[in-house]
Amino acid sequence: YSVTKHAAVAFAEWLSVHYRRRGIGVSCLCPAGVATAFLDPDDPIHQFLHATSVTPEQVADCVIEGLAQERFLLLPHPEVGEFFAFKGTDYDRWLKNFSRLKDKMDRLAAR
Repeated sequence: YSVTKHAAVAFAEWLSVHYRRRGIGVSCLCPAGVATAFLDPDDPIHQFLHATSVTPEQVADCVIEGLAQERFLLLPHPEVGEFFAFKGTDYDRWLKNFSRLKDKMDRLAAR
């Protein structure tokens, strides 16, 4: 799932770079958890996402506002923008922190 999300962001970046000068705008929606039936209450990762989830209506509002402002990144969760910024400032530390988070999730899932 994470790999395909990263691929979708990279593809959107590619589209933006290649078609911006032709007048085609591209936006990339990057939410974290969205409060839908998809978030399984028994799945530890989904429990983590649900803690800061937003409603589908909040996501829609973010999309409408972002498209009106012609922004590339549409971020219903402000912390996702912080993740992007942190990744760019200290890539090794970013990898280490997300590795620790994965270990925590694995331990929760094993319970």
